Amino acid sequence: MTTKILDETSFPLYCIQSYSNEIFVVAGGGGAAKTGVKNAIHVYKLVRDGSSFTATAIAEVDTERRASMSLHLHPDRNQLAVGMDHLCQLYTMKLKKEKGFDKMIISASTSVNAVPPSIDDEGDYQKCVRFTLDKKFIITGGSDGNCKIFKLPSLEEHHQIKASTDEIDDLDVHPNSKYFVTTSKESSASLWRIKDGKKELELPYSIDGKDDDFYRFRNCRFSESKDTNKVYLYTTHTPKKYSKEKAANCLVRWDTHKWIPEHTVFIKKYTLSALAVSAIGRYLAVGTADGAIIVYTTWNMRHLKTVNNVHDIFVTGLSFVPENKLLCDEMKQDAAILSCSIDNKCQVTMIPSRSEFPMIVLLCLFGLVIVVLFNFITYFDFEF
Repeated sequence: MTTKILDETSFPLYCIQSYSNEIFVVAGGGGAAKTGVKNAIHVYKLVRDGSSFTATAIAEVDTERRASMSLHLHPDRNQLAVGMDHLCQLYTMKLKKEKGFDKMIISASTSVNAVPPSIDDEGDYQKCVRFTLDKKFIITGGSDGNCKIFKLPSLEEHHQIKASTDEIDDLDVHPNSKYFVTTSKESSASLWRIKDGKKELELPYSIDGKDDDFYRFRNCRFSESKDTNKVYLYTTHTPKKYSKEKAANCLVRWDTHKWIPEHTVFIKKYTLSALAVSAIGRYLAVGTADGAIIVYTTWNMRHLKTVNNVHDIFVTGLSFVPENKLLCDEMKQDAAILSCSIDNKCQVTMIPSRSEFPMIVLLCLFGLVIVVLFNFITYFDFEF
Protein backbone atom coordinates (compact mmCIF):
# COMPACT_ATOMS: atom_id res chain seq x y z
CA MET A 1 0.00 0.00 0.00
CA THR A 2 1.14 3.52 -0.77
CA THR A 3 0.07 6.75 0.91
CA LYS A 4 0.22 10.20 -0.62
CA ILE A 5 -0.60 13.69 0.65
CA LEU A 6 -3.33 15.26 -1.50
CA ASP A 7 -3.26 18.63 0.24
CA GLU A 8 -2.07 20.28 3.44
CA THR A 9 -4.37 23.06 4.57
CA SER A 10 -3.83 25.87 7.06
CA PHE A 11 -6.50 24.50 9.40
CA PRO A 12 -7.34 21.19 11.15
CA LEU A 13 -9.60 18.80 9.22
CA TYR A 14 -12.46 16.93 10.85
CA CYS A 15 -14.59 15.31 8.14
CA ILE A 16 -14.25 13.92 4.62
CA GLN A 17 -16.52 12.18 2.09
CA SER A 18 -16.33 11.07 -1.53
CA TYR A 19 -18.70 12.99 -3.78
CA SER A 20 -18.05 10.68 -6.75
CA ASN A 21 -15.29 8.41 -7.99
CA GLU A 22 -13.13 11.47 -8.74
CA ILE A 23 -14.36 14.25 -6.41
CA PHE A 24 -14.36 14.54 -2.62
CA VAL A 25 -15.27 17.08 0.09
CA VAL A 26 -13.24 17.84 3.22
CA ALA A 27 -13.88 20.41 5.96
CA GLY A 28 -12.70 21.71 9.31
CA GLY A 29 -11.35 24.83 10.97
CA GLY A 30 -10.12 26.50 14.11
CA GLY A 31 -13.54 27.48 15.45
CA ALA A 32 -14.76 30.80 16.78
CA ALA A 33 -11.58 31.68 18.71
CA LYS A 34 -9.63 34.59 17.25
CA THR A 35 -6.49 32.58 16.53
CA GLY A 36 -6.23 33.38 12.85
CA VAL A 37 -6.96 29.75 11.94
CA LYS A 38 -9.59 29.77 9.20
CA ASN A 39 -12.76 27.68 8.90
CA ALA A 40 -13.55 26.26 5.48
CA ILE A 41 -14.96 23.57 3.22
CA HIS A 42 -12.78 22.41 0.31
CA VAL A 43 -13.76 20.33 -2.72
CA TYR A 44 -11.10 18.49 -4.75
CA LYS A 45 -10.92 16.55 -7.98
CA LEU A 46 -8.70 13.47 -8.07
CA VAL A 47 -6.29 13.23 -10.97
CA ARG A 48 -4.39 10.05 -11.84
CA ASP A 49 -0.68 10.10 -11.08
CA GLY A 50 0.67 6.68 -12.08
CA SER A 51 -0.66 4.17 -9.57
CA SER A 52 -1.87 6.92 -7.20
CA PHE A 53 -3.67 10.28 -7.30
CA THR A 54 -3.03 13.98 -6.97
CA ALA A 55 -5.81 16.45 -6.11
CA THR A 56 -6.85 19.76 -7.64
CA ALA A 57 -9.07 22.20 -5.71
CA ILE A 58 -12.32 22.99 -7.53
CA ALA A 59 -14.17 24.87 -4.75
CA GLU A 60 -13.55 26.57 -1.42
CA VAL A 61 -16.13 27.96 0.98
CA ASP A 62 -15.11 30.24 3.86
CA THR A 63 -17.38 29.34 6.78
CA GLU A 64 -16.29 32.44 8.73
CA ARG A 65 -16.46 31.88 12.51
CA ARG A 66 -17.83 28.33 12.42
CA ALA A 67 -15.72 25.20 12.02
CA SER A 68 -17.22 22.21 10.21
CA MET A 69 -17.21 19.24 12.59
CA SER A 70 -19.34 16.79 10.57
CA LEU A 71 -20.73 16.52 7.06
CA HIS A 72 -22.80 14.25 4.83
CA LEU A 73 -23.82 14.38 1.18
CA HIS A 74 -27.39 13.99 -0.05
CA PRO A 75 -27.88 10.77 -2.11
CA ASP A 76 -28.50 12.95 -5.19
CA ARG A 77 -25.26 14.87 -4.50
CA ASN A 78 -27.08 18.20 -4.81
CA GLN A 79 -26.95 19.08 -1.11
CA LEU A 80 -24.36 19.01 1.65
CA ALA A 81 -25.27 18.95 5.36
CA VAL A 82 -22.58 20.35 7.66
CA GLY A 83 -22.43 20.51 11.46
CA MET A 84 -21.32 23.99 12.59
CA ASP A 85 -21.60 24.61 16.32
CA HIS A 86 -25.34 24.23 17.15
CA LEU A 87 -26.39 24.44 13.49
CA CYS A 88 -27.01 21.89 10.79
CA GLN A 89 -26.14 24.05 7.80
CA LEU A 90 -27.32 22.98 4.34
CA TYR A 91 -25.51 23.91 1.14
CA THR A 92 -26.60 23.43 -2.45
CA MET A 93 -24.01 21.88 -4.77
CA LYS A 94 -23.74 21.99 -8.54
CA LEU A 95 -20.90 20.66 -10.67
CA LYS A 96 -20.15 22.77 -13.76
CA LYS A 97 -17.54 22.84 -16.49
CA GLU A 98 -15.86 26.16 -17.19
CA LYS A 99 -13.36 26.34 -20.07
CA GLY A 100 -13.05 22.57 -20.00
CA PHE A 101 -12.36 22.39 -16.24
CA ASP A 102 -14.64 21.14 -13.46
CA LYS A 103 -15.87 23.68 -10.95
CA MET A 104 -18.14 23.08 -7.97
CA ILE A 105 -20.64 25.83 -7.16
CA ILE A 106 -21.55 25.75 -3.45
CA SER A 107 -23.97 28.14 -1.77
CA ALA A 108 -25.52 28.19 1.70
CA SER A 109 -29.27 27.59 1.56
CA THR A 110 -30.78 27.15 5.01
CA SER A 111 -30.01 25.87 8.48
CA VAL A 112 -31.75 24.35 11.49
CA ASN A 113 -30.79 24.06 15.14
CA ALA A 114 -29.40 20.59 15.77
CA VAL A 115 -28.96 21.51 19.45
CA PRO A 116 -30.15 24.56 21.43
CA PRO A 117 -28.04 27.63 20.53
CA SER A 118 -25.85 29.31 23.13
CA ILE A 119 -24.96 32.96 23.49
CA ASP A 120 -21.18 32.52 23.36
CA ASP A 121 -21.00 29.56 20.91
CA GLU A 122 -19.35 27.52 23.65
CA GLY A 123 -22.34 25.28 24.30
CA ASP A 124 -23.45 21.99 22.78
CA TYR A 125 -22.84 21.28 19.10
CA GLN A 126 -23.80 18.90 16.30
CA LYS A 127 -21.45 15.89 16.26
CA CYS A 128 -22.85 13.82 13.38
CA VAL A 129 -25.41 14.02 10.56
CA ARG A 130 -26.91 11.64 7.97
CA PHE A 131 -29.37 11.85 5.08
CA THR A 132 -31.63 8.83 4.63
CA LEU A 133 -31.23 6.97 1.35
CA ASP A 134 -34.92 7.44 0.52
CA LYS A 135 -34.23 11.23 0.62
CA LYS A 136 -37.10 11.89 3.02
CA PHE A 137 -35.21 12.80 6.21
CA ILE A 138 -32.02 14.20 7.67
CA ILE A 139 -30.91 13.05 11.14
CA THR A 140 -28.55 14.90 13.48
CA GLY A 141 -26.79 13.81 16.66
CA GLY A 142 -25.64 16.33 19.26
CA SER A 143 -23.20 16.62 22.13
CA ASP A 144 -26.28 17.09 24.35
CA GLY A 145 -27.31 13.46 23.75
CA ASN A 146 -30.26 14.36 21.53
CA CYS A 147 -31.04 13.24 17.99
CA LYS A 148 -33.32 15.25 15.74
CA ILE A 149 -35.11 13.96 12.65
CA PHE A 150 -36.06 16.62 10.08
CA LYS A 151 -38.33 16.12 7.07
CA LEU A 152 -37.00 16.92 3.62
CA PRO A 153 -37.25 19.27 1.88
CA SER A 154 -39.24 21.34 4.39
CA LEU A 155 -36.84 20.75 7.34
CA GLU A 156 -39.86 20.50 9.62
CA GLU A 157 -38.86 18.74 12.83
CA HIS A 158 -40.27 15.21 12.70
CA HIS A 159 -39.00 13.86 16.04
CA GLN A 160 -36.59 14.75 18.80
CA ILE A 161 -35.09 11.79 20.65
CA LYS A 162 -33.22 11.77 23.95
CA ALA A 163 -30.85 9.06 22.74
CA SER A 164 -28.26 9.34 25.50
CA THR A 165 -27.41 11.02 28.76
CA ASP A 166 -24.00 11.82 27.26
CA GLU A 167 -22.67 12.88 23.86
CA ILE A 168 -23.73 11.13 20.66
CA ASP A 169 -20.46 9.87 19.18
CA ASP A 170 -21.79 8.60 15.87
CA LEU A 171 -24.91 7.61 13.95
CA ASP A 172 -25.73 5.86 10.70
CA VAL A 173 -28.89 5.02 8.77
CA HIS A 174 -29.93 1.53 7.66
CA PRO A 175 -30.08 1.21 3.83
CA ASN A 176 -33.84 0.57 4.09
CA SER A 177 -34.27 4.10 5.58
CA LYS A 178 -36.50 2.70 8.35
CA TYR A 179 -33.95 2.57 11.17
CA PHE A 180 -30.83 4.32 12.38
CA VAL A 181 -28.19 3.44 14.98
CA THR A 182 -26.58 5.76 17.52
CA THR A 183 -23.48 5.27 19.64
CA SER A 184 -22.70 7.41 22.65
CA LYS A 185 -20.00 8.21 25.20
CA GLU A 186 -22.04 6.54 27.92
CA SER A 187 -21.08 3.19 26.27
CA SER A 188 -24.43 2.32 24.73
CA ALA A 189 -25.68 1.83 21.17
CA SER A 190 -29.33 1.81 20.17
CA LEU A 191 -31.48 1.08 17.13
CA TRP A 192 -34.24 3.65 16.49
CA ARG A 193 -37.29 3.70 14.24
CA ILE A 194 -37.34 6.76 11.97
CA LYS A 195 -41.12 6.68 11.48
CA ASP A 196 -42.09 7.25 15.12
CA GLY A 197 -38.74 8.02 16.81
CA LYS A 198 -39.09 5.06 19.18
CA LYS A 199 -36.28 2.79 20.32
CA GLU A 200 -36.40 -0.61 18.62
CA LEU A 201 -33.72 -2.16 20.82
CA GLU A 202 -30.40 -1.58 22.56
CA LEU A 203 -27.45 -3.42 21.05
CA PRO A 204 -25.91 -5.85 23.54
CA TYR A 205 -22.13 -6.21 23.57
CA SER A 206 -19.76 -7.85 26.03
CA ILE A 207 -16.66 -10.03 25.88
CA ASP A 208 -16.18 -13.27 27.82
CA GLY A 209 -14.63 -12.42 31.14
CA LYS A 210 -15.53 -8.75 30.86
CA ASP A 211 -18.57 -7.04 32.29
CA ASP A 212 -21.04 -5.32 29.96
CA ASP A 213 -19.59 -1.95 30.93
CA PHE A 214 -15.95 -2.70 30.02
CA TYR A 215 -16.15 -1.57 26.37
CA ARG A 216 -17.90 1.45 24.96
CA PHE A 217 -19.23 1.81 21.42
CA ARG A 218 -17.35 4.38 19.31
CA ASN A 219 -18.14 4.33 15.55
CA CYS A 220 -20.95 2.71 13.54
CA ARG A 221 -21.49 2.11 9.82
CA PHE A 222 -24.07 0.13 7.86
CA SER A 223 -23.03 -1.54 4.62
CA GLU A 224 -24.94 -3.48 1.98
CA SER A 225 -22.65 -6.04 0.38
CA LYS A 226 -23.08 -6.10 -3.39
CA ASP A 227 -21.59 -9.62 -3.43
CA THR A 228 -24.03 -11.21 -0.96
CA ASN A 229 -26.90 -8.64 -0.98
CA LYS A 230 -26.78 -8.70 2.82
CA VAL A 231 -26.83 -5.68 5.12
CA TYR A 232 -24.25 -5.58 7.90
CA LEU A 233 -23.59 -3.19 10.74
CA TYR A 234 -19.99 -2.54 11.76
CA THR A 235 -19.02 -0.96 15.08
CA THR A 236 -15.79 -0.10 16.85
CA HIS A 237 -15.29 -0.47 20.59
CA THR A 238 -12.71 1.00 22.95
CA PRO A 239 -12.09 0.15 26.62
CA LYS A 240 -14.10 2.50 28.76
CA LYS A 241 -11.54 2.62 31.55
CA TYR A 242 -7.79 3.09 31.43
CA SER A 243 -5.75 -0.02 32.13
CA LYS A 244 -1.98 -0.40 32.52
CA GLU A 245 -2.20 -3.59 30.48
CA LYS A 246 -4.07 -1.69 27.72
CA ALA A 247 -6.86 -4.00 26.59
CA ALA A 248 -7.37 -4.45 22.85
CA ASN A 249 -9.87 -2.35 20.89
CA CYS A 250 -12.57 -4.24 18.97
CA LEU A 251 -14.06 -4.19 15.48
CA VAL A 252 -17.42 -5.97 15.30
CA ARG A 253 -19.68 -7.14 12.46
CA TRP A 254 -23.35 -7.50 13.39
CA ASP A 255 -26.09 -9.80 12.10
CA THR A 256 -28.82 -7.26 11.27
CA HIS A 257 -31.60 -9.86 11.37
CA LYS A 258 -30.94 -11.09 14.90
CA TRP A 259 -29.05 -7.92 15.95
CA ILE A 260 -26.26 -9.87 17.57
CA PRO A 261 -22.47 -9.70 17.07
CA GLU A 262 -21.38 -12.38 14.58
CA HIS A 263 -17.67 -11.61 14.26
CA THR A 264 -15.24 -9.74 16.52
CA VAL A 265 -11.70 -8.66 15.61
CA PHE A 266 -9.37 -7.64 18.44
CA ILE A 267 -6.98 -4.83 17.53
CA LYS A 268 -4.04 -4.54 19.90
CA LYS A 269 -1.79 -1.52 20.46
CA TYR A 270 -4.16 0.85 18.65
CA THR A 271 -7.00 3.12 19.78
CA LEU A 272 -9.68 3.39 17.09
CA SER A 273 -10.99 6.81 16.03
CA ALA A 274 -12.67 6.46 12.60
CA LEU A 275 -14.46 3.86 10.46
CA ALA A 276 -15.44 3.50 6.77
CA VAL A 277 -16.73 0.77 4.44
CA SER A 278 -16.16 0.65 0.67
CA ALA A 279 -19.06 1.42 -1.67
CA ILE A 280 -19.72 -2.21 -2.64
CA GLY A 281 -18.99 -3.51 0.84
CA ARG A 282 -15.78 -5.50 0.22
CA TYR A 283 -13.35 -3.52 2.35
CA LEU A 284 -13.40 -2.00 5.80
CA ALA A 285 -10.96 0.59 7.14
CA VAL A 286 -10.38 1.95 10.62
CA GLY A 287 -8.34 5.00 11.56
CA THR A 288 -6.38 5.15 14.82
CA ALA A 289 -5.42 7.73 17.43
CA ASP A 290 -1.77 7.67 16.35
CA GLY A 291 -2.50 8.24 12.67
CA ALA A 292 -2.51 4.68 11.28
CA ILE A 293 -5.03 3.10 8.89
CA ILE A 294 -5.90 -0.60 9.19
CA VAL A 295 -7.74 -2.38 6.36
CA TYR A 296 -9.83 -5.58 6.42
CA THR A 297 -11.76 -7.66 3.91
CA THR A 298 -15.38 -7.72 5.09
CA TRP A 299 -16.47 -11.21 3.97
CA ASN A 300 -14.10 -12.94 6.41
CA MET A 301 -12.98 -9.93 8.54
CA ARG A 302 -9.40 -10.79 7.62
CA HIS A 303 -6.64 -8.27 8.30
CA LEU A 304 -5.27 -7.05 4.98
CA LYS A 305 -2.77 -4.35 5.88
CA THR A 306 -1.77 -1.82 8.52
CA VAL A 307 -0.30 1.44 7.24
CA ASN A 308 1.42 3.37 10.02
CA ASN A 309 2.17 7.09 10.12
CA VAL A 310 -0.41 8.09 7.53
CA HIS A 311 -1.10 11.09 9.76
CA ASP A 312 0.86 12.73 12.57
CA ILE A 313 -2.03 12.42 15.02
CA PHE A 314 -5.46 10.78 15.22
CA VAL A 315 -7.49 10.16 12.09
CA THR A 316 -10.70 12.21 12.19
CA GLY A 317 -12.33 11.04 8.94
CA LEU A 318 -12.21 8.20 6.40
CA SER A 319 -13.97 7.65 3.08
CA PHE A 320 -13.41 5.12 0.30
CA VAL A 321 -13.18 6.29 -3.30
CA PRO A 322 -16.01 4.39 -5.07
CA GLU A 323 -14.74 1.48 -7.18
CA ASN A 324 -14.50 2.40 -10.86
CA LYS A 325 -12.80 1.39 -14.13
CA LEU A 326 -9.93 3.86 -13.78
CA LEU A 327 -9.07 2.78 -10.25
CA CYS A 328 -9.52 -0.98 -10.60
CA ASP A 329 -8.79 -1.80 -14.26
CA GLU A 330 -6.37 0.87 -15.42
CA MET A 331 -4.51 1.67 -12.18
CA LYS A 332 -4.64 -1.95 -10.92
CA GLN A 333 -5.84 -0.92 -7.46
CA ASP A 334 -8.54 -2.70 -5.50
CA ALA A 335 -9.47 0.41 -3.51
CA ALA A 336 -8.39 3.88 -2.43
CA ILE A 337 -9.02 5.38 1.02
CA LEU A 338 -9.29 9.12 1.65
CA SER A 339 -8.38 10.28 5.15
CA CYS A 340 -8.11 13.54 7.11
CA SER A 341 -6.76 14.60 10.48
CA ILE A 342 -6.19 17.60 12.71
CA ASP A 343 -2.62 17.55 11.35
CA ASN A 344 -4.20 19.62 8.50
CA LYS A 345 -3.56 16.92 5.89
CA CYS A 346 -5.87 15.00 3.61
CA GLN A 347 -4.27 11.85 2.19
CA VAL A 348 -5.03 8.92 -0.08
CA THR A 349 -3.98 5.34 0.71
CA MET A 350 -4.03 2.86 -2.17
CA ILE A 351 -4.87 -0.86 -1.88
CA PRO A 352 -3.12 -2.71 -4.75
CA SER A 353 -4.91 -5.55 -6.54
CA ARG A 354 -4.26 -8.88 -4.89
CA SER A 355 -2.57 -11.48 -7.11
CA GLU A 356 -4.82 -14.51 -7.14
CA PHE A 357 -4.43 -17.68 -9.22
CA PRO A 358 -7.52 -18.55 -11.29
CA MET A 359 -9.10 -21.89 -10.38
CA ILE A 360 -8.26 -23.36 -13.80
CA VAL A 361 -4.55 -22.65 -13.19
CA LEU A 362 -4.66 -24.39 -9.81
CA LEU A 363 -6.38 -27.43 -11.34
CA CYS A 364 -3.77 -27.63 -14.13
CA LEU A 365 -0.95 -27.42 -11.60
CA PHE A 366 -2.57 -30.16 -9.51
CA GLY A 367 -2.94 -32.35 -12.60
CA LEU A 368 0.69 -31.76 -13.57
CA VAL A 369 1.88 -32.80 -10.11
CA ILE A 370 -0.15 -36.04 -10.35
CA VAL A 371 1.34 -36.86 -13.80
CA VAL A 372 4.92 -36.19 -12.63
CA LEU A 373 4.40 -38.25 -9.50
CA PHE A 374 2.93 -41.15 -11.51
CA ASN A 375 5.85 -41.11 -13.97
CA PHE A 376 8.35 -40.94 -11.13
CA ILE A 377 6.82 -44.00 -9.41
CA THR A 378 6.63 -45.92 -12.72
CA TYR A 379 10.23 -45.09 -13.71
CA PHE A 380 11.74 -46.28 -10.45
CA ASP A 381 9.30 -49.18 -10.13
CA PHE A 382 8.38 -48.43 -6.54
CA GLU A 383 6.35 -51.02 -4.66
CA PHE A 384 3.98 -50.09 -1.82
